Amino acid sequence: MTEQESYWKKHKFLPKSELKDGVYYRGSCRNASVAQWDAKHSFFWYMRDKFGAVFEESICHPEDDNGFDLFLPEAEEPNPEEYQTIKHI
Repeated sequence: MTEQESYWKKHKFLPKSELKDGVYYRGSCRNASVAQWDAKHSFFWYMRDKFGAVFEESICHPEDDNGFDLFLPEAEEPNPEEYQTIKHI
């Protein structure tokens, strides 16, 4: 088992088959704790704050590991904070 697979096993996350389009999820990645699933493109969107600039950024689900940061969704988030909501959808 790789280090990555070991991490995933320890940190339970929802599989892509259980995600619903447009729904926000609580979870974890380097830059966010809430992200919105985009089924059409098969990735998450979250609001990133970098050096005072706030912008939307996409991030993959662990099943689509591309070698960069991943969002590990744990549960639906029915009430995201305003600063966490995606504006383009």
